[in-house]
Amino acid sequence: MGPGEKETDKPIYYYRENNLKIIYRESDDSWEMYDLEKDPRELNNIINISSKAEKMMEKLKPRIRRWERRT
Repeated sequence: MGPGEKETDKPIYYYRENNLKIIYRESDDSWEMYDLEKDPRELNNIINISSKAEKMMEKLKPRIRRWERRT
């Protein structure tokens, strides 16, 4: 972290495919996933129960790495 940078300043990455949205929060190294059709307010994290979570994580990971190389 640089001077004046807080832990909460770390980026949040997301990927959306149809009604599913996956989020990676760098600040606490956590993943979230939501079905926006059933849960538009993103209250029910389905990362641990969705059969599509792993596939979507694999799609987002290269984008995270690309961004990290730029910073």
